[in-house]
Amino acid sequence: MYVFVLSKTGKRLMPTHAAKARKLLKAKKAKIVSRNPFTIQLTYETAEYTQKLAAKLDTGFKRGGVALQSNSKITFQGEIVHRRYINQPTKGQVLVVRRQRRRARRYRLRYRAPRFANRRRPEGWLPPTIKAKADAQINVLKVLAKYAPVTKAIIEVGSFDTHKMQNPDIKPEDYQNGRQKGFKNVKEYVKCRDKHCIHCGAEIEEVHHLKQKVKGGTDNPDNLVALCGKCHRLVTLGKLKLSIAPSKELKGAAFINAAKDYIVSEVKKFIPEVVTQEGWQTKEERERLNLPKSHVNNAIAMGTSGQSIYVPDIPVYEIRPRQRAVRQQYMSEPKKGGIFKRYRHPWQSTAGIKRGDLCRDVKTGQLVRADTLLANGKLNVRVLKTGQRLVNATPNRLQIVERAKGLMFIPRKEAEPALLP
Repeated sequence: MYVFVLSKTGKRLMPTHAAKARKLLKAKKAKIVSRNPFTIQLTYETAEYTQKLAAKLDTGFKRGGVALQSNSKITFQGEIVHRRYINQPTKGQVLVVRRQRRRARRYRLRYRAPRFANRRRPEGWLPPTIKAKADAQINVLKVLAKYAPVTKAIIEVGSFDTHKMQNPDIKPEDYQNGRQKGFKNVKEYVKCRDKHCIHCGAEIEEVHHLKQKVKGGTDNPDNLVALCGKCHRLVTLGKLKLSIAPSKELKGAAFINAAKDYIVSEVKKFIPEVVTQEGWQTKEERERLNLPKSHVNNAIAMGTSGQSIYVPDIPVYEIRPRQRAVRQQYMSEPKKGGIFKRYRHPWQSTAGIKRGDLCRDVKTGQLVRADTLLANGKLNVRVLKTGQRLVNATPNRLQIVERAKGLMFIPRKEAEPALLP
């Protein structure tokens, strides 16, 4: 395992092995400045020589991969796990609640002049759900560049032809003459396509989502089927199962197409040299190194250009963006008449301890992380070293070591020592 190092003046130095960092801390020649990720700062004067260090990012819709490479050795590897359900009304409902509160504020105004026709989106605007995932991957590189002397970034980008992914035999003229051409909306197209209820053959009354929108389904015609009222009611109640399954979703391809330029342009602001790479090039390098397919291995293989790579026995970090919950919607609950009543939300603190805070158990001396805040004033915590969960821990036995940050770096030991050809 490698840890990040800062000089006495705060300059970023090359990552060092954990054993050496442990000796420096024991001899009081260094101090801890961050535990997430683990970073030390030297307390004595030293040479501030650094080598070239490349940060490699494999972008992804649900997960992404990141690695740091110095010469031909990997010093850091991690998998970015994006937040889920930020736009679904039954799980998390972050954007849904935000939209509801925003509309409620507007409705409380006595008169509001219409402004829907004089709005112009700035150049490079992205939808909030896409921007949140893109910013998460950019922020990971920002944190690594903050604690390590990153001189170069290699980012995997790609261009996906969603029309050809759905129909490999598509002709050039078909791009201008889509399947919904001539129809008012998707619903009219689905009714014309199916002609009758796909289960019993009766007259069409409803258009059904094969994958519900609350579970991430879309309004794509491939996710819609025509049903009669009776069959639709039975399917909704779970008493009837349709034999047809929804087609493959294209959300990941749409995300990469929309966010790739934004990610590259933002990374250029804090890393001097940025190089892009296509997915097929990453695949060739990964297969040459005989690595199984994963986002972490994609990041390791990127930019190798035929050279050998040494991957030591270091943990794979699971990097999770954390919900900060600092908006008003997390602190109060609106009631009839526009009155806001304060309530105890899980993201509020218990005796000054919030979710994600790193604490020390004064009884056992172990480092734990606050996992759940309970209504009885106690907490569920998780031991940092073993992952064991302790329930109903009292706040007076916990001493705060470090506040939670926007990104959580959780070590997950999976790698084995290997010299790749």
